[in-house]
Amino acid sequence: MKLNDDELKTLQDLNKEFNKLTHSLGTLALQKHSVLKKIDAVKESFEHVEKTLLEKYGEDAVVHIETGQITQKE
Repeated sequence: MKLNDDELKTLQDLNKEFNKLTHSLGTLALQKHSVLKKIDAVKESFEHVEKTLLEKYGEDAVVHIETGQITQKE
């Protein structure tokens, strides 16, 4: 006994689509991991700059990121 041509083609097409989608999912997982690592690096850089600025301008300094204006907490 054997599948007819249409049944075989349908089964092969579905299997091919499944494999393609699972591959895409794996690729997305790797991309997500890479993006998360980059986010962590940016956070670390931000924290370093923030610490440096607080040391320079004081713990109560508030930097307005759009203008660069520095004010003190009230």
